Amino acid sequence: MNHQVRESVTDLIRTEVRREVRAHLRRTAMARNREEFINRLVEVLIPALTHHYRATLATLNNKTDQVAKWREHEEDFLDQLRIRMRERTKAKGLDRMAAADRALEEMMDHDDAGRRAETSKFQATYKTQKTIPLPKDAHQEFIGRVREILNDMFPD
Repeated sequence: MNHQVRESVTDLIRTEVRREVRAHLRRTAMARNREEFINRLVEVLIPALTHHYRATLATLNNKTDQVAKWREHEEDFLDQLRIRMRERTKAKGLDRMAAADRALEEMMDHDDAGRRAETSKFQATYKTQKTIPLPKDAHQEFIGRVREILNDMFPD
């Protein structure tokens, strides 16, 4: 009998803890303001662009052994972007398209450094003396894909 009481109390505690954890996760999700929302978008856009640059460098330099993997990783990060664009937030009247534009802008603020880093890493990985650099507009295709995703999610 005492054993049954102990089990029912344990089950009750587990249920209450689960309920409290779920409530906490909902509160945390809703606690995001506009800047936090934008930062979370940047967190997935930068690695997606990095993988785009890797695949582009590999294609330009005929080192295509990893291109499929890098494109797949790029797509995984873009999938995360889709998920994050739908996240709940407490930001009143949040214009998600404007927030995404701001995230793209922030991402591009340090694009030159990212390009140099990826080129250097590519050269070190493949031990090449000369590497065809990324074209000036290498980011345009990526930004176009992001805009397509955003336009599909939030048509005017």
